[in-house]
Amino acid sequence: NITLNLMLGDATSVQSHGYTKPFDAVYFDAFSPQTNPDLWTNEVLSTAYKMLRPGGKLTTYCVNSYVRKLMTECGFKVSKGPGPPKGKREVMIASKESDTI
Repeated sequence: NITLNLMLGDATSVQSHGYTKPFDAVYFDAFSPQTNPDLWTNEVLSTAYKMLRPGGKLTTYCVNSYVRKLMTECGFKVSKGPGPPKGKREVMIASKESDTI
């Protein structure tokens, strides 16, 4: 049994939508901090962290050290994984630790 709730919208205003159920996963397709700096802020990533259930994951194609440091500051445990076939070489996987409630 899998339920998929797909939400598209402005990530900078997610807090105002009143979502109450925690997310299992967030795919964060925000391009690079140089291209889209409004999405690579402590505020946006902290909100994503708070909205994930313990054990939840946020993934992004952006793997630079600035993003890795920012995600760590927001509470995520950060690692890199292989990218998709014929796509980017790596992806970043940011996890909300399961013991964090």
